[in-house]
Amino acid sequence: MATKEHSTSKRKVTIRPVFTHVQPTSRFGILFCSLLITFILCGSLGKGRWEALVILSVESLTLIIALYATGARRILFIWIGIVITLGLFAGVLNLSEQSQQLDKAVSTISLLLVIVAPIELLRAVVKRRIIDFQTVMAALCFYLMIGLFFAFLFGEIQNMSNQHFFQQVGRGSASDLLYYSFATMTTVGYGDLTAAHQVGRTISVGEAVLGQLYLVTVVALLVSNLGPMFKNHRSIEQDVKEVVTERPGEKDL
Repeated sequence: MATKEHSTSKRKVTIRPVFTHVQPTSRFGILFCSLLITFILCGSLGKGRWEALVILSVESLTLIIALYATGARRILFIWIGIVITLGLFAGVLNLSEQSQQLDKAVSTISLLLVIVAPIELLRAVVKRRIIDFQTVMAALCFYLMIGLFFAFLFGEIQNMSNQHFFQQVGRGSASDLLYYSFATMTTVGYGDLTAAHQVGRTISVGEAVLGQLYLVTVVALLVSNLGPMFKNHRSIEQDVKEVVTERPGEKDL
């Protein structure tokens, strides 16, 4: 009877978030793919109402994935969930109207994605205190978030100043801002888009410096530590194999 109760207790299944069934080393990889999809859609879709609703939905999903991947606190999940629900609800209601509510919802979710998500990502990495492949993926996620943050910042500067941000095309679209942000951060410097005013130029130079310092310090340091980590892992596996081979008769017993 006791054995039956014990086996029954083992079969109990608890309801957990979907990400608990994902391997821990792949969580930041999934977040990285979500950020890439967000970047591609924001940069390629037009300015229509349906396109804005698609961007709102994708950014909301990416924000949720970021919170799951970083192990955010429950209270933060609740507040973000409320904001996302209200944003999607407002976006659907104003889909066929010439209203600013959909644009405001997209801006709100974008703000949360480029501010709350990076903070939670840093907290999760510092809490782990381990340098491995997952840490490198987290660093790459943060790199993409830097580019998205500056694109959002350039857009807000343009909206608040009521002036065109770019010298060549005037008022820049979301696609123009993303293109300019990542071209600046990676120091590609095509020159087809340049900031029209001093504030935009100063922030652009700051983004370029930050992007290069991040690559040559944080990412390079993490990647250089992956080699010793894999070497130690193989050494441990070899020690385990040697212990097993030294005691061949233990399996028969």
